Amino acid sequence: MFRKIDESKIVKMYLAGESALTIEKKTKVSYKTVYRILERNGVGRRDNSEKTINAFLKGRMKHSKLPEIARKNWLGNNNPRFKNVGSKRFSHEYILIKTLHGWVNEERDIASKCLNRPLSMNETIHHINGKKDDNRPENLYLMTRAEHKAWHVLDNLRKKSGVDIRPKLISNLKNKN
Repeated sequence: MFRKIDESKIVKMYLAGESALTIEKKTKVSYKTVYRILERNGVGRRDNSEKTINAFLKGRMKHSKLPEIARKNWLGNNNPRFKNVGSKRFSHEYILIKTLHGWVNEERDIASKCLNRPLSMNETIHHINGKKDDNRPENLYLMTRAEHKAWHVLDNLRKKSGVDIRPKLISNLKNKN
């Protein structure tokens, strides 16, 4: 299904000095489509000198006279190349978040905040319900790597044999703490 594009609005924005990338961001139309619309409406592309003058007037050049005022209009969401990167997922389904120390697994960050201490390299976080993207504190369980491996070995045995001996491991873990 195609959506209707207001070509006159795009042409007016371009003639008012907006770049194709800015128009792309504001109208959610690719810059190639913007150029096709301009061509259909008899509006030629700007040459490099016009682009330079426009960038200078909009405050997007280093030697601009109004860097503080003009650049505020070009930061964050206003920048056509802005990508909201606060968290990301990979094929292994864990959510990574950006912290002062770089990208970390979200569940480790949540657990360390709940415990008010950083986690050691030997500690791992187990998702109780098995969903790797469910990082609610009540769904996270702190274990050592050895305990976590034992948990999953017993879980695989339970799946194959139908006998669940994981409660014994849980009671041993609770008695240990």
